[in-house]
Amino acid sequence: MSASALDLLRDRVYLLESALADVEGDLGASTDPEEYRAAFRHLYAAAVGLRGGAIEAVAVDRSDGR
Repeated sequence: MSASALDLLRDRVYLLESALADVEGDLGASTDPEEYRAAFRHLYAAAVGLRGGAIEAVAVDRSDGR
């Protein structure tokens, strides 16, 4: 995994963590179905960026001594 891909993944995970914190704070003891629908949309928007992501090892040839 390249450094830029790892940075992007880290950013997307942070976005999801932030969305979870938002939803937990916004819903509290709410029973309003519209607030739950809005919370779902917010979480979905944050999570969709992680779809299809995978962490895969990348082989590195270190035979040149670097």
